[in-house]
Amino acid sequence: MCEPGRYSTRDAFGAMVAPQMAYLNRRALRLCRGRHADAEDLVQDTLERAFRHMDAFEMGTNFAAWLTRIMTNTFLNGVRRSVRERAAVEVDANAHVVARQTGFGADRAAPAPDAGVTTDALSDAVVYALENLPRDFRRVVVMSDLGEMPYKDIAVALDCPTGTVMSRLFRGRRLLQDQLRGPARQMGLHVALAA
Repeated sequence: MCEPGRYSTRDAFGAMVAPQMAYLNRRALRLCRGRHADAEDLVQDTLERAFRHMDAFEMGTNFAAWLTRIMTNTFLNGVRRSVRERAAVEVDANAHVVARQTGFGADRAAPAPDAGVTTDALSDAVVYALENLPRDFRRVVVMSDLGEMPYKDIAVALDCPTGTVMSRLFRGRRLLQDQLRGPARQMGLHVALAA
């Protein structure tokens, strides 16, 4: 039997989302650095979360900004998950080497060499540095530098003045630069200090 209220909610949600789809697809493609499949997954996850939490949206407020915030948080959660998965794969691979040498746990299968690794992803050092940024700075850096969002759109999405966005971006980039100076030197790169 059909639930009339359920379908009207879906229809209303669909009507609100339809005008935002082109925008969401562009944002997702920028966040995913041109990887279409990842961008499609990000849009799907965003819409799923938005539908599940539609009761948290206040009618009359900026729906596009609300969706952008959900997409950004979904993307950041995916980056965090990727870092954890890579760390787990490294631990598992090391455990397999120990198992082969000692015979302990020898029945465990070795993980695939590319398990949990995305070739187009940011380097571990950059992801780690992003993870260690304070939340307000991290969100602005990701939206601006990875998502290529204009300051104005970031300000709307985060519900703060454009000047605050610019300040957080400057400070976030400085913190990233400080954190990445050591890894860059280890790789033999010359790191110029920003003025």
